[in-house]
Amino acid sequence: MTCIVFLRKTPQHKYQVESTFSRSFQTFTYIQSYNQVFQYKRRGSPLGTFRIDSLRAMEFDYPWEQVASRYLDQSVCNKLKNTYDPLPSPYGLLQERLYRNPWALLVATIFLNKTPAKSAKSILYQFLKLYPIPELLLSSGTEEVVVKKLSVLLTPLGLQNRRAKSLFRLASRLVQLSSEDYIDLHVFQSKLQKLPGVGTYSYHSWLLFHGVQDDAWSKPELGITDKKLILYSNWRANVVQNS
Repeated sequence: MTCIVFLRKTPQHKYQVESTFSRSFQTFTYIQSYNQVFQYKRRGSPLGTFRIDSLRAMEFDYPWEQVASRYLDQSVCNKLKNTYDPLPSPYGLLQERLYRNPWALLVATIFLNKTPAKSAKSILYQFLKLYPIPELLLSSGTEEVVVKKLSVLLTPLGLQNRRAKSLFRLASRLVQLSSEDYIDLHVFQSKLQKLPGVGTYSYHSWLLFHGVQDDAWSKPELGITDKKLILYSNWRANVVQNS
């Protein structure tokens, strides 16, 4: 079985398993080289072993999953849970690490729109540390106060006033929609493109990483144009074809 393993470099200069080809594995050992056996425990199954056939070391600069999971269980957005876990790719897209939090995923796409990931990462991380859920953003002041505060943070990205307004209004609409009794993931997705700040890039990212079904990568009719999203879609198609 081919197993693609993503690693985190530890202070002891070892590589700790970050995630596996299947996110249902929970690993317990350190690995340092190709073809080394590591242990895993599948949910509800006994301890077993796999041999690594393909190793890709990726050093992650920020603990995205950790910051995106803060207070999520206290947010109304938690009702919009994923119905699947998207496969982690070799490209290390931010969407792959934030997909569990609907708010964080959409915020990331606003930051990344027309901005290189390298430039956006540090500011996005600062933002999510302060506002991991939309309720915290809304509770920090009126729209005028919040937009003024966010504009300072977002200045290095450009379009700071526009982005700040989009983020506040997105938070407001996201909380409002998620609070409705009739809203589930399917209904929410049908209204997604009407949300503030959600353009084509945000919409395609949602469909690929948090959509109702894990099949957006196989639909050329969606017209995905972003280069990295196309790379991810093609990679997913190749994985299925070669499995």
